[in-house]
Amino acid sequence: MLKKIQLMYNVCSNFIHIHTCNNYLSFFFLQQAQAEQEEEFISNTLLKKIQALKKEKEKLAVNYEQEEEFLTNDLSRKLMQVCSGWCDGTICMVLCLTLFYRDIP
Repeated sequence: MLKKIQLMYNVCSNFIHIHTCNNYLSFFFLQQAQAEQEEEFISNTLLKKIQALKKEKEKLAVNYEQEEEFLTNDLSRKLMQVCSGWCDGTICMVLCLTLFYRDIP
């Protein structure tokens, strides 16, 4: 920024009228302010998008966990039905379930 101001001073020193120099400086500072405002707008927009994506990610993780739990419970219930169809007693149920879960890593 200091180099820009020094450059403007050198340019202004070449102007004949102080009014022309003032116009030049006003234009420069206006451009600088607009650039900073645009940077801030872009930063705020990106920050909002990042926050929205984080919320969506959390929501998806919760939905995934709920779906996984539902499927696990559903499969366990179905397995119990299959084993109970094959077996009469508790020992047979334990053996059926043990054989099934033995093959799962």
